[in-house]
Amino acid sequence: MKNRLLASHRATTPRTQTAPTWSVLEEGRTRAPHQSGFTPYDPLAFNLADSSLAELGIDTEGLDCCTMSVAPVYARSLEPLSIRLNVQRREHATDADVLLVWKSLCTHLADIKCPIWVRVNNDRWLQRLLTLESPRELLLEVPVFLASDDVWCSDLPPNSSRGPDLIINGRPSSQVPSRLLQRVSCVLFDRNDERRHLEPVGAAYQAMRTTPFVHERCSSPEEVDASFELGAFGVVGHEWATQSANETSSALADHR
Repeated sequence: MKNRLLASHRATTPRTQTAPTWSVLEEGRTRAPHQSGFTPYDPLAFNLADSSLAELGIDTEGLDCCTMSVAPVYARSLEPLSIRLNVQRREHATDADVLLVWKSLCTHLADIKCPIWVRVNNDRWLQRLLTLESPRELLLEVPVFLASDDVWCSDLPPNSSRGPDLIINGRPSSQVPSRLLQRVSCVLFDRNDERRHLEPVGAAYQAMRTTPFVHERCSSPEEVDASFELGAFGVVGHEWATQSANETSSALADHR
């Protein structure tokens, strides 16, 4: 199966990337975004909005147990930072089917050398995936209600060999255990929460804001810029995105 996206990436001449300006980062951050392995990549390699999963390199013909969709994550420089892959378990799927899904992802995405965030909508599937070996480029999203659960965190298998491998999704209402935070590359916040709470509230939320964070559900280019002013180092392309990463970058640049 032809992988147009990967071919485009390989055909692109490597160039030196310029790190974005993180002028709004609080002094209390534990590490800067560029230390978390997130580097802007060439937009020519990530025309995701108009690419099928087959073009991305994922063979879904034998995966009738789930549906998948993809979205780019953009840096302040308007270049894609990573790929976010959303995996939805179907009603007829079994717990064992997740092994087929993970094998397919690890096989077909192994040559794409950029962070790939995997969001799974089933807790049992997620729990199983956390016990499996995976390429360094694949990071699992963990819902904040699980990340804040001491019992769940205590049962989490150790993964000291590969460094940060998790992304926390959501705004915490209670403290996230430090042993889990050591495995977190970044936190994903819903932009709606920033609309409801103009000022950060709660010690747990304040603690998470010292970790590099990304906003999702920005509804306009203005909200994208506002997210970066709040300190986000990335935004997930959704409602405000156009047909491709290049066109979206151009639209945001025109807005600015």
